[in-house]
Amino acid sequence: MSQTLKLQGSLLVKNTILNFGAKVLPLVVMGATIPYVIEGLGTARYGVFTLIWAVLGYFSILDLGLGKATAKKVAEALGRGESAGQRRKRLNSPYRVDSCRSYTGVRVNWKFHPNYIHAASGR
Repeated sequence: MSQTLKLQGSLLVKNTILNFGAKVLPLVVMGATIPYVIEGLGTARYGVFTLIWAVLGYFSILDLGLGKATAKKVAEALGRGESAGQRRKRLNSPYRVDSCRSYTGVRVNWKFHPNYIHAASGR
């Protein structure tokens, strides 16, 4: 049994604007706050911060589509009219996977670089 969802024009426009805003807003905030961050950290520490941020960005490839798959499943559940409890069960699995992956990453990083935080801060 297949269900077809009607896509309303106003809903499409609203969601397009929200998606665009979600991409642009962080850029605007970052552009406004970077001078203060550089002033607070100094240029050398800001350079280290930027390199760390770039490396973390490369690790986003390890998402393996989990976020998009979760969004798809939740959208399908909403389309079928599932209750909040059923949707919550559907969301628990990706949260657990992300939590375990994050915990493992932190533990591995801490094991191989225990003094990294202190070296970056100049202590």
